[in-house]
Amino acid sequence: MRQPAQIHTDWTALWLSLSFQAPVVVWAATHWTSAILALGPFELIRLILLRSVSGAYREYGDPWRAVKSFAQRAAIFLGFFVGLLLAYGIGAFGVDKFVEVLADPSTWLSVLIPVGVLIAESALSLFFFRGDVRVQAARFDAMAADATCWFGLFTLLIPGLLLVAIGIAIFLTQASRAHVSDWLLNMFALVVVCYPAAYFSGKAIVLAQVYTDRFALTGRRVLDAPWALFITAPKKQRSSKTQRIENYAIQWRRAAMLGAEEPDKLEDWG
Repeated sequence: MRQPAQIHTDWTALWLSLSFQAPVVVWAATHWTSAILALGPFELIRLILLRSVSGAYREYGDPWRAVKSFAQRAAIFLGFFVGLLLAYGIGAFGVDKFVEVLADPSTWLSVLIPVGVLIAESALSLFFFRGDVRVQAARFDAMAADATCWFGLFTLLIPGLLLVAIGIAIFLTQASRAHVSDWLLNMFALVVVCYPAAYFSGKAIVLAQVYTDRFALTGRRVLDAPWALFITAPKKQRSSKTQRIENYAIQWRRAAMLGAEEPDKLEDWG
């Protein structure tokens, strides 16, 4: 068994993690229209790559094997995602219009260049990694799960709550509708403009917590509360099974951070 890790906040890694996200936040704040359009598809691609990297670290044998594992996982998930986009594009725009869009080289370049950079960055980080694999796997496992939950909250829960709040405000202010309508429109415009920057800012903070002493001691991620699991988990797993899977992941991450033996297999848990 390896020596237990020192339980402390890795301030250098934490600030670097936040700093790397700072340009994305600035871009989202200054180019909010592009950020809103890119938030869905590109964030899904980033989630796919993050989960692929997490799986590669959990199965880490050597640099080449890790890169191969990452490439296989990313290819499968990205292929499935591209298939869904093609089906949606053909259904929404028709075959002729969709083929016309795909025939434009700028369409491919605008997608392939950023995705290619993300894939190359992930593959190189795996190939040149020389640290503690178990610690890195635990951190990426928590980051992938939290990033997925954060994306789900900002695409499912929060927009719905905002619409409900606006509806209530309209209902309560019918007497002065002419005056309030402009205020509501301004508030809605402010929310739309700030939404991408808020998403990326919150995501940066959520993901950076894997470098804190809290995570090293407990193995708990930020969004592992039952209500978050209920909202973001698939309908078939909205039960005690979801919480059991998360509890196992917490114990596994904690053992990795503390240098302890791994817990029993999930199948042996209740």
